[in-house]
Amino acid sequence: MDITYRAILNFIGRLIEICEAPKMRKSLETLKNGAPETFYDVLMIIYLYFIISEHIEGLQARSLSNLDRLLYPYYLKDLENGITEQEIREDIAYFYMQFTAIGNYWGQPMYLAGTKANGESEVNELSHLLLDVYDKMGIYNPKIQIKIANNTPKDFVLRALDMIRRGHNSIVFVCEETMIKALMKRGATYDQARLCHVTGCYEYSCQGSLGTGMNYTNLMKPLEYALYGGLDAYTREESGLKTPLQFDTFDDFYNAYKLQLTHLIDTIIATNNSFENYLSYINPQSMLSATFPTCLEKKRDALNGGAFSNNTTVEIGFLANAADSLIAIKELVFDKKELTLDELRHILDVNYEGYEHIRQRILRNCDHYGNNKDIPDTFAVEIVDFVVDYLKDKKNASERNGNWGTSTHVARMSYTQGLCTAASADGRLRGQELSKNLSASLGMSREGVTGAILSATKIDATKIHCDAALDFAIHPTAVKGEDGLEALYALVRTFMNRGGHAIHINVFDASTLRDAQKYPEKYEDLQIRVCGWNVLWNNIAPEEQEGFIRQAEALM
Repeated sequence: MDITYRAILNFIGRLIEICEAPKMRKSLETLKNGAPETFYDVLMIIYLYFIISEHIEGLQARSLSNLDRLLYPYYLKDLENGITEQEIREDIAYFYMQFTAIGNYWGQPMYLAGTKANGESEVNELSHLLLDVYDKMGIYNPKIQIKIANNTPKDFVLRALDMIRRGHNSIVFVCEETMIKALMKRGATYDQARLCHVTGCYEYSCQGSLGTGMNYTNLMKPLEYALYGGLDAYTREESGLKTPLQFDTFDDFYNAYKLQLTHLIDTIIATNNSFENYLSYINPQSMLSATFPTCLEKKRDALNGGAFSNNTTVEIGFLANAADSLIAIKELVFDKKELTLDELRHILDVNYEGYEHIRQRILRNCDHYGNNKDIPDTFAVEIVDFVVDYLKDKKNASERNGNWGTSTHVARMSYTQGLCTAASADGRLRGQELSKNLSASLGMSREGVTGAILSATKIDATKIHCDAALDFAIHPTAVKGEDGLEALYALVRTFMNRGGHAIHINVFDASTLRDAQKYPEKYEDLQIRVCGWNVLWNNIAPEEQEGFIRQAEALM
């Protein structure tokens, strides 16, 4: 750590030698010799840390921190010393533009708001200013996470929601009470949980923690294994356990699914543990570790058990597809006996060709997760609880000295794993997109946003280690005017009050998206919220555009 930070100071010295901008040079000299003194100095040290971490240390800096809380004392001091608000606005805009220019596909996160030790909101005039500058710039990177709680001023939330409905939607709301409860369940104090970091898309952890999640677990694969006696229905490889092809009852089939799921999880744990023991040798994190009090106390690298917590998560995905497929199998094969398992396998093998009437029967008549329906929602809850319970007390790699936990983050895997997943019993065709996070399957959210929220919040988000996000889309007409803004606010508050964790929103209509697909030059600024980050509509693949258009059509 000493060698690393001496090198960083030498590097700053070299920057000073070549720097010709007086303000920048003065800031670099301040940072080389001591702590930051001004608002600009803090922006500079954040940027320097980011660049060195990403390009020399080799570790993504997945948050620019709680910017309003961190910067507020320096903001007040600058104003007292005669620095104008306009100059501060220009510094913020220049800071934002660095990350827009870097162009990280996943977006560079920062977060706002939170709760002070006295119970008051951290939201202040700087919080509003940070949002205002962002809004006027019309950018989508860095992306913003907002900690929301009962104490969060309504006008601040409404400002963010208004930005979202106007297309500046690179914002996610993360519910503070849920995060605090979840972290305290795992041993954190209230203050440690209150000050938790929000990183990445919407993940959270106590300060000084370093978690990993180097897997994406396709919940549809154990279903294929259970249906095909251990075979992957897409590759025809023997990937699962050998189980029967016939079952007398649905419970027998469901138990086979759970058995295949535990086999998959065991494989993931063994694989991850085998290489996580070498992380601190391959790429030690001396720069990061020096900022963690526990690493200094233990004299251990953050990746070598030095961090406050060192957990690893199983990233389970496509929960809605799994729940919907299970209910279709239960209804068609075991309850109503309209199909045998052999007939269902044949229909899936031929990708529903010649059996479109069966597919439409499934899509239209079977209940689907995401609509506040008891049976599919129960399956979703049971699958999450099953994984959580199975991972309980399981240790990760010995060098990490942590535990395994559960996550529901899927990133772009809805598309990439969808491509290698066979046709499924929920009516989904081979290779089609899979569901995102805690959201319904594509086109199956028939009870609107309310149904989606009621379904997602039946899952206990405090059991999930770092993220339980709901993505939802809403038609522009539903959020027009003051009434529309109040309705949007009520939805977010309902999600928060029911114990949800993270919620992000797309406001679009199918006709606009179709037009944007046909005339991309007219929509160069059109943003789409993908799965924890924003992209420009023109920058996503046609098949992904089609997915969003189908989602928009379902809102009609």
